[in-house]
Order: sequence, then structure tokens, then C-alpha cells
Amino acid sequence: MRRLSKSWVLLLLVAVPVLAMPVAWAAPLITTGQIADRAVTREKIAPGAIDGSRIADGSIGLSKLT
Repeated sequence: MRRLSKSWVLLLLVAVPVLAMPVAWAAPLITTGQIADRAVTREKIAPGAIDGSRIADGSIGLSKLT
């Protein structure tokens, strides 16, 4: 049986867990406490960036929709 070199072992120990990590862990998490009031405007949101899968149930009421 062929032996793995030290560089291959290092690659397996470092790269494989990183590739298996969910994307959300790799991206910085922004919370409401980090966003100033009225900082997110219509012009700053890309078309199609927010859809039903990204909005928590019950987080937007009818009174907020225009």
C-alpha cells in the first residue's frame, strides 16, 4: 500500500473539514444590532435578493407591506 506524504495528510486534515463547513459559517453574520435605523434602503437591496425563503415566518406584518 502506498503511503501518504505529510503534505497530503495536512491537506486532508485542513481542507476537507473546511469544504464540509456550511456556507453560513464562512460568511459573516450580520445582526439587527449592527444595522443603524433606516440604513437599509430600497436602493441598497439587489433585485431578487430577498425572497420568501429568507424571511422568517411572522416577521413582516400586513401593516408594513406597501
